Amino acid sequence: RPQKRISYFLPPQYSQLDETTADNADYISASSAGLITRVGLGSTTDPGVDTGHVLRYRADHDTSDGRGVIVKVKQGSTVIASRTPTLTTSPADYTINLSEAEAATITDYSALAVEVEST
Repeated sequence: RPQKRISYFLPPQYSQLDETTADNADYISASSAGLITRVGLGSTTDPGVDTGHVLRYRADHDTSDGRGVIVKVKQGSTVIASRTPTLTTSPADYTINLSEAEAATITDYSALAVEVEST
């Protein structure tokens, strides 16, 4: 789960995203396309396998703008995985299941972050 704010596009910081159980009452939002927020993930050790790497998140879009997101798992400036989910108008659960090849590119688990860009 998120451990620190790296950058953000609106004042609500990573504390809006850091709960263990999803809380739809706190969230971040974007007022236009092209805005990016990035949160660092908790430091962990290399699990020694390249399977079972999953990022879970919740998202939705406002019915007035239909805006979407691009969600990236990054290690420093290196993109490990990038997905563009089809969002619903109500908060829903999404996952990024890293392929073995994607997980194998991770060399520093303490440098992992999630970047979300509004589209």
